[in-house]
Amino acid sequence: MAAGDIASPSGVFIDQVWSINTPIVSQDRKVAVGRYVPRMSPRQRGLRPSAEYLGSGVWPTGKLLGPVVAEYARQFCLRLDEAIGDRPVREVARIAEISHTTVLAVLAGARWPDMATVAKLEVALSTDLWPGPDVRSR
Repeated sequence: MAAGDIASPSGVFIDQVWSINTPIVSQDRKVAVGRYVPRMSPRQRGLRPSAEYLGSGVWPTGKLLGPVVAEYARQFCLRLDEAIGDRPVREVARIAEISHTTVLAVLAGARWPDMATVAKLEVALSTDLWPGPDVRSR
């Protein structure tokens, strides 16, 4: 590691990829103000937001015409909506330590939930949200 490389929150040193707000510590223990932004693989090419696969009806109760991953997203949204119930989305997001706009975008089918979002929501809501074998058998 070269001096000036940035450590992620887990302590793994990475290239200097960060933005504003959260302190990050470099290998030489200098603090930079920024937010760690890991380099992750981009969204799969050719995969549109899940609600765009809606064939008829309204999201998420309508009929989908698309890949199986869109059905997983639809089922996840239905389970998430049921688990949230009449609680405010902002409250659920705060407990899950994610942005309320992320929750709203996932519920609207405008954004694919990542593994961290799924895990945080499942813990915050104390329920399984990820669709199981019933979706695979369709």
